[in-house]
Amino acid sequence: MEDQGIKVVCEDRFKPFADNAVIDYRRNIFGQGQFQVITGYGC
Repeated sequence: MEDQGIKVVCEDRFKPFADNAVIDYRRNIFGQGQFQVITGYGC
């Protein structure tokens, strides 16, 4: 899948979960970052 020039790769069996997912990247006060995936499935 690709959105706004960013490609996301996942196995076909996970595609239904990824279709409406939101991927967020945040940095904490120490400058460390991490991705957070928000889905409607609670995972």
